[in-house]
Order: sequence, then structure tokens, then C-alpha cells
Amino acid sequence: MRILRKPLSLALALTCVSLAAPAQANDGKANLKLAPADAFAVIHINAERLRSSPLVKEFLALPDSQEAIKEVQAKLGMNPATDLDGITVVLPQDIPAGGKPFIMLNGKYDAAKAKAAAGAEGDLTAKGNLMVDKQGMAVAFENGRVVAGPEAMVTAALGGKGGNASLDALAGAADTSKDIWFAAQVPAALGGMLAAGDPNAGDIKAAIGSLDLANGALALRVTITTGKPESAKALAEMANAQIKGAGTQMAGQIGLGNAVKSLSITAAGAAINLSFNLTAAEVNVVKALALANAGGGGAPAPKAA
Repeated sequence: MRILRKPLSLALALTCVSLAAPAQANDGKANLKLAPADAFAVIHINAERLRSSPLVKEFLALPDSQEAIKEVQAKLGMNPATDLDGITVVLPQDIPAGGKPFIMLNGKYDAAKAKAAAGAEGDLTAKGNLMVDKQGMAVAFENGRVVAGPEAMVTAALGGKGGNASLDALAGAADTSKDIWFAAQVPAALGGMLAAGDPNAGDIKAAIGSLDLANGALALRVTITTGKPESAKALAEMANAQIKGAGTQMAGQIGLGNAVKSLSITAAGAAINLSFNLTAAEVNVVKALALANAGGGGAPAPKAA
């Protein structure tokens, strides 16, 4: 799609073209009713909640972001910084073999203007209630959502053949109140690959987790389910030795020593629970390092107090 010129603008445009009104609940649960039957993982971004984060506000205030937002407003008649409410990405089983994700977005926009802008590009053609490109990817505006992905998946979802009971149940155990949450089962093929590297890793069955950026801080929570307690214990011990052992000294040198100490990886029966926290000051350290590594240069990264 070529609605906008720059990569950032394109990303925002794809987001905006995929919005629909009225907005639904932004925890992503309703979107799972359309998920492909063979899906094994889902990640949801609560954009409405996330945009109140100081880190996201700072990103949206960047000159490139503002330029992209203005371009989207001019072409699609909406503000992606305020009108995007939620993004749900579902991964079907064929992802490792080059398959495409299944995406659902919620928000507010002018549907007629967005469809006209998409159709004017020339690489999307109308096919019933879908717009399909030459690679077989489709987008459809459906009941307050836009559904995008391989044409067959979108058609099945809109035909009432979507839904994945096991993934839906797994997502029900995740903390969907956070900015970002995910739930994933381990397909047999992936389990075999993990087992080849470590038999205990091959015993991993599923994982759920969340990431929250409230008040400028960061909180990560993950629960990994294995088939037996011995596997969970062995994996937790290995993770503690590798992550904490190798990273503590280096992290201390850049002011993130306390952050590493906050990392907790424990086994509880057949489950592994991970928690990790960064204060707002530590988030600023990470942000400065990321900008420096990206070629932004500037002053040295500040150290957290």
C-alpha cells in the first residue's frame, strides 16, 4: 500500500485504514471470536490505554510522528494518536513456514474516506465486501472492527467460522487489563525444535503475559506452563543462572543494577513465573541507550538513581 510516503507514515496509515467505528471493548477479548481455528498465539495492544503512557506521548510528539499524523489526517480524516483504540494480532500455525498474521483493529474513522484512499492506490480491488491485493491479503470492515489477513481466513471469520476455543480459554487466564497482553500455545513442531535444544524446553506447553507502561514505569509479567514440575524447576534455575549471572555487573555499570535485581524467575509446580520492573528513571536510561544505538547520538545515557 502506498497511501503515504515514509515507512512510519505507512505504518500509521495501515493502522488507520484498518480502524472502524463504533469502538468496542479494548481488551481484545471480543476479537478472539474471529480468530482462525488453527491459531496458536495472540497479542493485544490496548492503544487507548497505552497512549496515556509518558513514553508513548513522547514518541507521538516527535517531529516525524507529527508529520505522519498530519498526513494521515489529510488523507483519511482522522487522528491516529487519538482514534486508534486496540490492535489484536493472531498468529496461525503456518507462520513459521511464511504464513501471514490475522489482524483486527478497533477505533473511530471515516469509513468511506478510508476505503476511497485504499482503492485509489491501485493494488487493492473490491471483491464482495472485501478489498484484496495481488498477494491474496484482504481487509474487511465488519461490525465496528476491521479484519485483515489472508483472504481465506478473513472470509471464514466473516462467515461465522472463526473462533478458537483453546486459545480463547488461555487468553482468559491472562491479565487483559494491561497495556499489552499475550497468550500462546506451543505447536507440536515448535515443541520439537525446543526439545532438540533442551528436553526441558520441549516440555513447555503455553505462556501468558502482560506489559504495562503506567506512569512512565515498566512492569512485565509472564507465566510459562510446562508438562511437569521437574521441567519448570530446571528451566527456572537455568534462566536465573544465565540472565542474572551474566547481566548483573554490566547492568550495574549503566545504572540498571536494581532493575536486574527486580527480575524474579521462580518455579511453582509445573509453572514458571517471571516478573520484571523498571522505574521511570530506568526506562529513561533504556530509552537513551536505544536512541544512541540507533545512531541518534547525543548526550550519554543518564544513570538511574
